[in-house]
Amino acid sequence: AGSKARDLFERGQVDEFRVLVRDVGKLESVTVRHDGSSGLGSDWNLHSMQVVNQTSGAYTNFPCDAWLGPSDKASLQRVLQASPDSGEMEVYEVTVVTSDV
Repeated sequence: AGSKARDLFERGQVDEFRVLVRDVGKLESVTVRHDGSSGLGSDWNLHSMQVVNQTSGAYTNFPCDAWLGPSDKASLQRVLQASPDSGEMEVYEVTVVTSDV
C-alpha cells in the first residue's frame, strides 16, 4: 500500500521538518518566508514555530499569530522573536501495562 502525501501548512495542522546545520548557539530570532506564490488559499496563518536541538534537548519557541502570503492581509516575510518560555526539554519513558483480564 502506498502512502498518501499531504499538503503542508494546512489549517490546524502541525508540520515537522529536520534540518542538518552546525550548532548556531542560542536562537534569538528566526525569519520565516512565504514563497510568494498566489492562488486560492495560498496565504497561511502561522500560530508559532518551535525549534528543538535534537542533540542538547534545548528548545526555542517563536510565537507569531500572523498571516504569511501574497494577499493584502498578509506579509511575505516575518521575523519572529524567541519566547521567554524556551529552555531545556526532558525525555520521559512512559510504560503502559494492560491487565490480563
